[in-house]
Amino acid sequence: MSVRSIRLACGALVTAAAMFAAAACAGGGEDAFPTAVPSPTQPPPASERVTFETADGVRIAASLWPADSPSIVVFAHMRGSDRRAWGPAVERALDRGFAALAFDFRGHGESADGDADLGKIDLDLEAAVAYARQRGYARVYVVGASMGGTAALAVAARQDLAGVVVMSSPEAFEGIDARAALSSVREPLLFIAATGDQPYRRAVEAMHEAALGTKRLVLVPGNDHGTDLLENRQTRDETLDAIMSFLGVP
Repeated sequence: MSVRSIRLACGALVTAAAMFAAAACAGGGEDAFPTAVPSPTQPPPASERVTFETADGVRIAASLWPADSPSIVVFAHMRGSDRRAWGPAVERALDRGFAALAFDFRGHGESADGDADLGKIDLDLEAAVAYARQRGYARVYVVGASMGGTAALAVAARQDLAGVVVMSSPEAFEGIDARAALSSVREPLLFIAATGDQPYRRAVEAMHEAALGTKRLVLVPGNDHGTDLLENRQTRDETLDAIMSFLGVP
């Protein structure tokens, strides 16, 4: 079975009820962060379903696509979504020869609730990175959407990663301060946002400006947020091309 035959299908339609709920919580503060609607599609059969535990004891569910490569891409989804949202990006990474690991944050998808303390999602990502290394991958990249990107910068400040992609992410989320973490981040960074996705475009631009070392900012048209950029035909290819160019050769 070819890689292209195992694409993760993600739902492209948001119900009116879900749209109303998102609008109702847009009054400000952390509750105003966009929430995605997960697709009902299951991970592709070529993946391994794996689990690992965080430092505070939460069981995390993930899908691993092994590869004969020293490099792996860990995908960290946005709030209200799950690992299935990364289908197009996983497919591209596999096509390029990377291994891939997509996981569900606590309280999302198949992972344990963990009392839904989203202020500890950086521990989930740290556990995913540790698991990837335990499987023998020496070079670990992280691609994070919205809260996943915020967590990725926090983890990059504490760990030696190969590179980090930040998509539509706020500077802080539930007490996780990515802007403060940037002073300790030396990994290559790619920042991506849609031009009309405010206030997240401004946040991404501010973090790009504050970042040290190798960095790139990519702005795509429209107002899609996080992994929704992978569902829109106008932004999917530009977003994926930017990510794959950043990752380079496994």
